[in-house]
Amino acid sequence: MANLAVVALALALVFSAATGTTQRRPQCSCNQLPPVGCAGTLVCVPKCSCSDAALCQPLSTPPPKREVFAFFTGNWSNLDFATMTTAAAFRAIDPQLVCHAHSLGVRVVRSAPFDVTQITNATARVAWVASSLASVKVSGIDGLNLDIEGYKGQPAPLTALVTELYIAMKAWNAHSQLSFDLSWSPDGQSAHYDHAALSKVLDFIVPMDYDEPWNTKVAAANSPIGNLAKGVAQYIKAGVPAEKLVIGLPWYGWDYPCDKGTPAPGCAVVVPEGQKWLGWATQVGYANVMKRLPAGAKPTTDAASDTKHFDYKVPTGKAKGRHSVWYDDPETLLRKYAECKKLGTHGVAFWTADMPDYATNEGTQMWAAVDRGFPDL
Repeated sequence: MANLAVVALALALVFSAATGTTQRRPQCSCNQLPPVGCAGTLVCVPKCSCSDAALCQPLSTPPPKREVFAFFTGNWSNLDFATMTTAAAFRAIDPQLVCHAHSLGVRVVRSAPFDVTQITNATARVAWVASSLASVKVSGIDGLNLDIEGYKGQPAPLTALVTELYIAMKAWNAHSQLSFDLSWSPDGQSAHYDHAALSKVLDFIVPMDYDEPWNTKVAAANSPIGNLAKGVAQYIKAGVPAEKLVIGLPWYGWDYPCDKGTPAPGCAVVVPEGQKWLGWATQVGYANVMKRLPAGAKPTTDAASDTKHFDYKVPTGKAKGRHSVWYDDPETLLRKYAECKKLGTHGVAFWTADMPDYATNEGTQMWAAVDRGFPDL
């Protein structure tokens, strides 16, 4: 299968034509990449690199009753293909991932960014849909995951973009998958996102139930359990049924430097002048959370949010002093997965599946919590 970096260059040529730039497109040739976006209408399918050529084709089976949607940004080889139903790549697609996943009935999708400055440009939307679908065909994957965060435009053009992509994908493969990552709650977004209309042209929405304490002044939980029911209820009120939701949960935590004037166990987050909140407070993958837990220390579970936390000390540097780390582990995540199942959602997702240390039992424990908390139907 083609190198996606090369394919992306070719797709950019298609998009540039729609947006009025003057990049020159190469002549089409099936013997020379890039085959997509060249002058003419030829779209080439690279030679299959799988041992079975059928594995280079997208799955044509109906979607699973339980969705386990695993975001990943790095190595895919440690992912639990017996548990997950979709591998969602925020990186270039490895052709061998497609071969392996399809051999086990697991879908592969990739992130699909869009330049929102072109959202009202119907020609640009058509070109983006065509190039996005072409890239899916070239790489042999099963669909796309949209991550258009912070959109501030009118809802109608965004809904039109997603509708156009959905129609094109389903015409190509009725069992292709299209999802959209949105806020844990639709409240406050309705001026820009028509959640009900979007849900009708998506296989599911992924509410991102993490990063909820953004800009907090006090160390707090990344994903409070009480907000799961609150968010689902708000989506239902907005016209999105629970079965259209795949709840995203964190396989990482937050590290907060505590202000020197704050006595333990409190932790005030005071950002020094000239620094930004993100960067002073930092996201920490699960493996690094465990490395920061002091030897022999036992974390505390915050009952209200069902989130673990502990303190440790940084001896040097700008952020030296006491830090408070708030995170989820297999124990808290199991209860949150169970809550998602109780709420009638279609499944769960997590950011990201490559954050545990798979050289230890961390990965095994994290995956086991998914099956125990949200067992297959």
